[in-house]
Amino acid sequence: MLEGNTVLTVDNKWHHIAGVVDADNDLMSVYLDGKLDGQVAWTETIETNNTQMAIGSEGHDGSAPFFGTIGRVSVWAEALSVGQIRNMMFKDWTAMAADNYHVSSNPNGFTDGNAKLWYEFNEGTDNAAPSGTDVEDLSAESNNGTFAGDPAWAGAGTFDYDESTLKMTGTNKYIYHKDSLNLYKFEIETGGDSNLITLKDINGGNSTTLIYHTIEQKSGRLVSNTNEMIQIGRTFGNVLVASGKGAIAFNDIYRWYIYQNSSSGTMNFPSSSSTDKNLTIKSLFLTSNSDIQAISQGNITFTDELRIESSGGTNTFDSNGNNITAKLIDVKAGGALQLDAGTTLTFTDVAGCGFGSSVGTLTSSGTSGDPNTITSSAGGTPSNYWDANTSMNITADYTTFDKFESIRNTSTGDTWDIDNCTFTNWKTNFWPVWHKASNTLSSFTNNTFSSPPGSNAYGPKFSTAHSSFDNIVISGSYDQAEITADSCKLEFQNSNFDITSVSVNASGHIVSKTHDDTTNLYEICAGSGALTYSTVTNEFDSDADVKLRTGILTMNEDNKVCDTFNVFSGATIRVSDAMDLYVQGVFDNDGTWVQTAGYGGDIHVGDFTPFDSGDILDNTEFVDTGFHDTTHYLEMDL
Repeated sequence: MLEGNTVLTVDNKWHHIAGVVDADNDLMSVYLDGKLDGQVAWTETIETNNTQMAIGSEGHDGSAPFFGTIGRVSVWAEALSVGQIRNMMFKDWTAMAADNYHVSSNPNGFTDGNAKLWYEFNEGTDNAAPSGTDVEDLSAESNNGTFAGDPAWAGAGTFDYDESTLKMTGTNKYIYHKDSLNLYKFEIETGGDSNLITLKDINGGNSTTLIYHTIEQKSGRLVSNTNEMIQIGRTFGNVLVASGKGAIAFNDIYRWYIYQNSSSGTMNFPSSSSTDKNLTIKSLFLTSNSDIQAISQGNITFTDELRIESSGGTNTFDSNGNNITAKLIDVKAGGALQLDAGTTLTFTDVAGCGFGSSVGTLTSSGTSGDPNTITSSAGGTPSNYWDANTSMNITADYTTFDKFESIRNTSTGDTWDIDNCTFTNWKTNFWPVWHKASNTLSSFTNNTFSSPPGSNAYGPKFSTAHSSFDNIVISGSYDQAEITADSCKLEFQNSNFDITSVSVNASGHIVSKTHDDTTNLYEICAGSGALTYSTVTNEFDSDADVKLRTGILTMNEDNKVCDTFNVFSGATIRVSDAMDLYVQGVFDNDGTWVQTAGYGGDIHVGDFTPFDSGDILDNTEFVDTGFHDTTHYLEMDL
């Protein structure tokens, strides 16, 4: 005789008991609820006879009766494996016979013909037994049964799905299921932090447990065996965690889903009723065709990934002023990441950290009194700088971007609106910001670049024309260009950077008004392809001290007036036909004044320093100073 190790008490719960004789391996085993509970050596011989089999008593005379309720009995002409037993636990005959997996292709499948008896005892409610019998055998053997005595049918029961609760209180137990599992209320209360409840798909697939009401951790941990996932929605699936247990409660669940189609609105993650609102989880995918805003109720750590996307609307993960730590945040099409004031987003210093291939929207809404920070977990120099080489639309205010590789576009059609931000400690040999062509730069003001790398230090690069840079500060030591104008015109006001340390290509131009916060200082670095003055938005005024440092400037507007004008060596000025430039003070030309065809306009100077390299005069109203080149014209008001 074989006895199991567990003594069952009256607990008002259903249990599954399976006895297996494995004659090939000389073993007899008993399984309780799908788990081996006892095993001895088998030394007997299986015999066959015509003696009737009794169910519910030890003998045919009803001696030693079983007191309880029996829901199913089956007999098999094979030694069932533990996988088959666990698979069978949740199936009636119809589901078992319809199982797609035959034992020849899946070890947990069934050979239906090996079932010699299958009673479901449902004749008392919805299944009439064959004539002359009380219980129908659903197997092919037709071993129908009759009652000895007068047992009572248990009835259909009054199961109410909306009030059902699965409560796991065991120590290091498994929940075996196939494919998806639907639960209403799910509680984990194992009594100790090290005690695990493991979700295990017996088919080894990517199954999902759908929580329709509440998943609550009171003690212990819920973990995935491999790729088992949990799904909640906007209107279902509240997440509750015991005090101080947020870091361990669900940190080994493979993935969480927030998914609910056609249900737009807000939701809290975790529940606002959770005792511990600071969670550590592997990954969260917010995805549906709705407009769901998941609002964080505490500091959340994603050890793997936060993914936000929508196939029909805009799904948003909102920090709600809490901190976020993540390896990867992938904001896909239809997704938005909202960082409210006071948020610190920290990327883990591991390979692949950052915003990945994001194409959605990033909004960082810091304030002057409650700024935001996006940084790395590295205490010093990161081994892996977080990256924002993306196609995201970015809106940022009062945000510090720290310890990153580069923030740049990978595609076209993006819009950036970045104000009152600081960029620090970016990676060597990278532009901290590169706004590429065919994208929109709607605003870029009051921004500071500081603490550049120690070598190969570049400042920002722009390939999109923008005329409204205001109060841009480039500080620190740079051995590369502090600002790069790549085939576009950049106009600055009230900005501080080294104008001698900029880079412009042939069609790139930089104009800086009130440069270095110096009243009336107007700096120009034009490209060799010529800057046409009429394209400049922020023109100089009559008090301006204009300095043309590089390239070619074409003055094609009439009667422009400034105080002083300095053409540096290597630079060229030209005035279009019939146009006049008035310099009230000093015109210092160390470069070239070109007066070829089409550029016959005049420069009128109130004071003049003659005979510098490149100074050229004409005999019209000419004052004889001994320099008698009469081929060009310059009027001097002496």
